[in-house]
Amino acid sequence: MSATKNPKEKIAVYETLSEWDEVLLGDEELFKELTEPHVPTLLKTARRSIHCEQMAGTIQKGWLSPEELTGETLIQAWQARHTRSEHKPLSQWLLAIQEKTLQRMIAEEQKLQASIVTSLDSPAPFKSEDVRDDENELWRLFEPQLYERWEDIIPDESNYSIAA
Repeated sequence: MSATKNPKEKIAVYETLSEWDEVLLGDEELFKELTEPHVPTLLKTARRSIHCEQMAGTIQKGWLSPEELTGETLIQAWQARHTRSEHKPLSQWLLAIQEKTLQRMIAEEQKLQASIVTSLDSPAPFKSEDVRDDENELWRLFEPQLYERWEDIIPDESNYSIAA
């Protein structure tokens, strides 16, 4: 907008939008342009964070690469773009999202691993008396001895001799 314009002239709304306002409206290309210069910093920080988590024993080596974490961070940043204040530097906001993303991914992996570790030999999470009587009755209806077995229907050929 030029300073020589008449102040009574109406200014188009799109002329007053900041770049981040355009991102908030859904401009993915502009989001990529704005975040691309921060990717090397995100990769460097991701490499360091992953190494620290490995040294702490929280994650296994090779479980997550810096590129994967950075990519997931950018996806999360796009989805959370409405939470960023324009007063907070983009780099700080992206690094905060990266840390939250890493912690969320670790928590999800630990939850998954905990469910896998459960043994089939471990006791059931409920006692048989917790099951209602009508459910027990239902299971009794389907017990194997109530069905005819194929051995009972098809006679054993060894009992018969074929005269030649």
